[in-house]
Amino acid sequence: MVNVASTRQDLSDDYKDLGLYIGLATADDENDPPGPPVEVAVAGYERKNPNWRSVGGGVVQGDALTFNLPAGYYTYMTVYAGPTAGSDDLIDWCEIDSSLAIGGQIVVTPVFTQT
Repeated sequence: MVNVASTRQDLSDDYKDLGLYIGLATADDENDPPGPPVEVAVAGYERKNPNWRSVGGGVVQGDALTFNLPAGYYTYMTVYAGPTAGSDDLIDWCEIDSSLAIGGQIVVTPVFTQT
C-alpha cells in the first residue's frame, strides 16, 4: 500500500504508459503451476488500445473494448506493450469473470488501481 496519494497516481500513470494494448487469452493448463495465459490466435482477433486516462486516487481506466470472437473460453484479459499479437511483450494479466468467457461479443473495461 502506498500512503501518499500523488505517489499512488504516479505509479498508476506509469502502469498505464507500460500497457498500451489490451488482449484476451486462454488458460495455460499445461504447466503446473499455470504459466502466463496463451493469447487468442483466431482470424479477426486484434489487440485494442484502451485510451487509458487518469481518474485520480491511484486509478487509471480505459475505454470499454469489444472483442468479437468465436465461441470458446477466453478467461484472461491481458496487457501488452505493443499492438501485434504473438510478440513477446506481455506486461500483466488478470482473470475475467467466467460469465464473460463465452465467445461472441466480449466487452471488457480495463481498470488499474494502485493501493
